[in-house]
Amino acid sequence: PARGGPPVAGDRGPHPRPGPGPRRLGQDCLGDDPQLFERPGPGRLHHDIGRFEEPPEVVPTGLVLQLLLALMVDQPIRLSNLFRTIFYLPYVIPVVAGAWVWKIFVDPSGGLVNALVGAVVPDVNIRWLVEYPTLVLAVFTIWGAAGGGMVIFLAGLQGIPAEYREAAMIDGASPAQVTRFITLPLLTPVIFFNLVTGIITTLQVLVQPMLLSPGILGLSPGTVPPLDNYLYPVHAYIEIFVKQLFGYGAALLWLLFAVVLGLTLVLFGTSRRWVHYGVEA
Repeated sequence: PARGGPPVAGDRGPHPRPGPGPRRLGQDCLGDDPQLFERPGPGRLHHDIGRFEEPPEVVPTGLVLQLLLALMVDQPIRLSNLFRTIFYLPYVIPVVAGAWVWKIFVDPSGGLVNALVGAVVPDVNIRWLVEYPTLVLAVFTIWGAAGGGMVIFLAGLQGIPAEYREAAMIDGASPAQVTRFITLPLLTPVIFFNLVTGIITTLQVLVQPMLLSPGILGLSPGTVPPLDNYLYPVHAYIEIFVKQLFGYGAALLWLLFAVVLGLTLVLFGTSRRWVHYGVEA
């Protein structure tokens, strides 16, 4: 009733304030912070992540490049040891230094890439890190991993007995036929190894897209790459170390582990059809 007015029939005094709604299980212990009980709505993961991984062409392109480099340095040519060192050097360069070098290469104002493109098409000023971030990331990843794969392929090539190639060439086989029917079948275990490790490494790319973000000079916890390079591991990193959603981030990493394990088991299951170990059971 109004102050000083007559009482209303059925009124039993001041009405109590509505109490809080039903509390979720565990809310008494964890507090009332709504962020603790947020759940990603439908489509949030797909909306937040630009792509799950790098383009699928990265792994086969990297394998082909590594094999070609190994075949080249395996030939008895002059300065072969120098070429091996040059090709292997990007693999041992720290990823931070490599990212700085690539940022200089693709710089829109005075980068080497724009200078080469400008020699063909004048007055070109392409902002590679803004307009083609996925392409830069893919080439950077292939460039960084080429040396390590080349060394493994080279070890496999040097493990193939020379008598097999010599016998094939005596029978009239061309160098291309020797490579197709002798070298590649005996090299399939090495191809399988590099394929498995390449897929696992590609699915776990984290630092490279963050370092190749436009205008970023160093790596900090709040660095967010462009949407095209906002990969799944980057999303998990942001959720854990920036938003401090440890449970959600751990769940994301367990899903990534399940995907990696599943792809690895599939590759092992299909390897019986195309991997030749020389000694059949």
